[in-house]
Amino acid sequence: MKRGNVIGVILIIIGIGWIIRKAGLIDVNWIASIKVLWPVFLVSLGLTLLARRRNWLVTSVWILTLVLFVGFGIYKRNEPENIIDIEKRFGIDRSPIVAVEKRPFSAEIPLPGDAEQGRLVLQLGGVNINLKEGSGSFFVKTSSNIPGLQQRLAEGKQTVLEYSHEQFNAGNAVRNMNLEMNPDLVWEVDANLGVVDGEMDFKNIPVEKITLQLGAGEMALSIGDKQAHTKVTLRAGASDVDIYVPSQAGLMVKSGNILTDLSFHNISLTAKDGVYMSENYENSDHKIEIDVVSALSAVQIFGR
Repeated sequence: MKRGNVIGVILIIIGIGWIIRKAGLIDVNWIASIKVLWPVFLVSLGLTLLARRRNWLVTSVWILTLVLFVGFGIYKRNEPENIIDIEKRFGIDRSPIVAVEKRPFSAEIPLPGDAEQGRLVLQLGGVNINLKEGSGSFFVKTSSNIPGLQQRLAEGKQTVLEYSHEQFNAGNAVRNMNLEMNPDLVWEVDANLGVVDGEMDFKNIPVEKITLQLGAGEMALSIGDKQAHTKVTLRAGASDVDIYVPSQAGLMVKSGNILTDLSFHNISLTAKDGVYMSENYENSDHKIEIDVVSALSAVQIFGR
């Protein structure tokens, strides 16, 4: 089987899995399957390359792979959907909140009097998320139907807010979270999301650091020019991610991808040793640095 046909079969399998997820036909924990059975994917890919002229065998291998992933995901359907422990993987400092007791989430978090910076930590499984600019009169305002949603809050010059949830039987319910953030604070955001669909809009929110770990799904990320330097770290599994940046910003993109489509639109970058850089990066008053590692994803970066 030709390389193009191999990729086509893989994309069909991913598409079938995504349809199952979106239609709610079966409750499958895809993240648990990916975490445990990813070597099976490599074995299937190897068999495909060896048996490239036997189309019936290649098709059978990938059908069995899909059945195995679905079956294991059904068996693990009640487990949390976080693909990795994000604080261990990225060295995220949770010390400000580790001793804070978890409480049921509040719809509105008042703005602490001494807060100069904000930090938002999201530890969620499958979720439809919408993050955007809010009012300067509160820290964060939230609405969500996620069962067992909890929060931890540590007030200070950098006020830290974490959202997580208890283990629950997901069923076929769509879990939504809408977040409005104070645009007068400088933010850091650490998000560990399983199967995700949504948008994070930072066009009018100063943000120094964004760390995103995505399992599968679709995400739109918009970055503005309210901060002199913004660092984005993206780790994605099988995801479609669109990133929007100011076209006049100095942009650097580092990429380490496996079977991933990385493309740029409305911006001009020069590539060298896996690093893409705009001509004005060094002299720009606003720099954006994006570090992308993904597998089986489509990552598009747009200038606006």
